[in-house]
Amino acid sequence: MTAPMQEAVVRGPHAAGFWQRATAWSLDALVPGLLALVLSWPLLAPALARLEAVTDAGLHELASAMAEALHAQIGGSAGLADLPLLLLPPTLQAAARLSPAVWAALWPPLLAFVVLLVAWFGGFEASRAQASPGKRLLGLRVTGADGDRLGLGQALVRQLAGSLSWATLNLGHLMALAGPEHRALHDRLARTRVVAARRGLPAWAWPWLLFAMLAPVAAAGWLGSRTAARLQYLLEQAFWY
Repeated sequence: MTAPMQEAVVRGPHAAGFWQRATAWSLDALVPGLLALVLSWPLLAPALARLEAVTDAGLHELASAMAEALHAQIGGSAGLADLPLLLLPPTLQAAARLSPAVWAALWPPLLAFVVLLVAWFGGFEASRAQASPGKRLLGLRVTGADGDRLGLGQALVRQLAGSLSWATLNLGHLMALAGPEHRALHDRLARTRVVAARRGLPAWAWPWLLFAMLAPVAAAGWLGSRTAARLQYLLEQAFWY
C-alpha cells in the first residue's frame, strides 16, 4: 500500500464543517417547509386573515392616537416630551391584541414543520444512504461515534436532541464551529458525528447559502416597509380628516 493510500485509510472521512452542515440543512428544509404550509393551510388561512384584521385595527388606533398627540402639541396642550406618554397606552393595547393573533398564525405551520423535519432527517439518516438529500448533495453522512450506521431509534433521538440546540438560541448548533470534530450539541448528546467526503463547499453552494440567509431579512424588511406605509397613510387620514 502506498503512503497516500495509508494516510487516507488512517484519516478516513473528514468531519463536516459548520457551513457544510448549514447549507445541507437549508436545502433539506425546503421540502418539509412547503409540505408544512400545505398541511397547515386549513388552519393557517383563517389565522392569517385574523392577523391582518387585528394588525390593521391596531394601526388605526395608533394612527388616531398619533394624530391626537400631534394636534395637542400644535395646540400647545402637550409638549414634545409628552408624545411618548400619549402613545404608550394605545401601543401596548395594540400589542396585547396582536400577540395571540401572531401565535395563532405561527403554531400550525411550525408544529407541522417540526414533525416533518424529525421524520425527514430521522428516516433518511437511518437509511442505507445515512444522509438526507441535502447532505447527500454535499457529500455528507451521519454516523455513530464509532462510524457505524445509525439505527432508526438513534436517528430519532438525534433529532429530538436537536430541539436543545434550537432552545439554546442556536448555541448548540454553533458548537459545530469548533474543530476538529465539529460536533453540535445534539451530536454529542446522541453520540453521532457528521462526516464529509471532501472539505469545503462547492462553488454553487455559496450563492445559495447567501440567498438563504438574506431572504428572511428581505422578507422582514418588505413586511416592515408595508406596515410603515400603511401607518403613514392612516396617520395622514386621521390628522387631516
